Amino acid sequence: MTVSSIENALTHHIRQVVETHVDKNHFKVFSFVFSLITCLCAASVLIISIFTPWLIQYLNYNQFIINIIGAFIAIGMYLPLPYLGYLADVHGPVILAVLSLFMFFPGYMVASLVVRDNLHYIYLCISYGLIGCATSCLYFSSLLTCAKVFPNHKSLSITAPVACYGLSSLLLSGLLDSVNWFYYENGDLNLYRCFRFFAFFYFILGVINWVSSVIVTIERDLIFEEEQTPLIEPDDIHKRDFGVFLRDHSMYLFLFAFFLIVGPLETCITNIGSITTVIDPNGRKAIPLQVSLHAIFSTASRILVGGSLDYLPMIGVTPVHLMIVLVLSGTLAFTLITQGSHMDLISICLGFSYGGLFAITPNILVSIWGIGIFGSSWGLFMLAPAAGSTLFGLLYALNFDTMCKVASRFCLWKVFSALALCTVTSVIIIFFCNRVWAKRNAFKC
Repeated sequence: MTVSSIENALTHHIRQVVETHVDKNHFKVFSFVFSLITCLCAASVLIISIFTPWLIQYLNYNQFIINIIGAFIAIGMYLPLPYLGYLADVHGPVILAVLSLFMFFPGYMVASLVVRDNLHYIYLCISYGLIGCATSCLYFSSLLTCAKVFPNHKSLSITAPVACYGLSSLLLSGLLDSVNWFYYENGDLNLYRCFRFFAFFYFILGVINWVSSVIVTIERDLIFEEEQTPLIEPDDIHKRDFGVFLRDHSMYLFLFAFFLIVGPLETCITNIGSITTVIDPNGRKAIPLQVSLHAIFSTASRILVGGSLDYLPMIGVTPVHLMIVLVLSGTLAFTLITQGSHMDLISICLGFSYGGLFAITPNILVSIWGIGIFGSSWGLFMLAPAAGSTLFGLLYALNFDTMCKVASRFCLWKVFSALALCTVTSVIIIFFCNRVWAKRNAFKC
């Protein structure tokens, strides 16, 4: 398929240099390596829990405002994804790389000004909305680039970037925890310096990702299916296949089930700082540890799930069965929160559930509805965490601000009892969807 005019404009000069002065195989390795590095650095938005205690202390925010910011993050990360997926299908991942470049920098610069000048919190909401959207653009672009470089090695090309993205929050939280430059002399975190650093850091990273994503324009091989099938489906075929997807009633049930589990999990990521202060005896000092535990087991889950997909059918296990196990891991975490104990185990279960679900769900979508509309179908499913994080986050904030004014490790039991019930309902719906797919032999994995 011919390159679109937009993709041609964004890649023309880079392609000229690469095709005349750089060995293509060397450039493929460069693109793959730097796409993985990009994924390793992409998830700064997920460490907002490290910043929230200082936002509360210095800017007098309450938990409701923190969750409004979290809602803007989710909206920025997930609401535009159907359109971003379509752009990637039609114009290649390079357009997402460019968009991330021009959203990260102003997003973090505005955030730094909010902290320095104590501006209204709505400006921080808008800046984090931009950062959320930039994160999705950067990650999606890198994921597609990796998949293109090694189309015949699915586990390497998909699992590696997914795992690197899972490690990102661990590495970035470790960076902030270990570099004294990010702190005042009294030991408090300097949010202004943190946000300024990320603004310039992502500007440089965005430029590199722009260059590395050009490999997808140069190479027109298949990612997942037969080698002769192009990465970007013709527009009429895309519309036809996506129409079939939208008319499938089981898709909406599966989307609702995804909403019921991923919304509560997103809420926990945003609020892991306040949850830790309620349950962990070490309070605020334990937040970096809990963020690290979540990141480690999220990454481990992504690797485990991605690496096992090719072998599950051999032992009679489908990805749907594995998804149910991951959902129940989240249920266990919510149940432990209602008991007000075992914060380490809570973070482990949350990370295992969250990382695994974001690795297994795309696989199920591809298996049922095909790779040709993956950008658009996965983009549509990302509406679930956007809506879920907003709804459940506000419920959490209402519970926290009313029930946790007096220190008590049991003050979160009401909201997390409801979230546990949501995940159980999700399991029931997933079981039903699996029966529907089995009857029509739709699930081929």
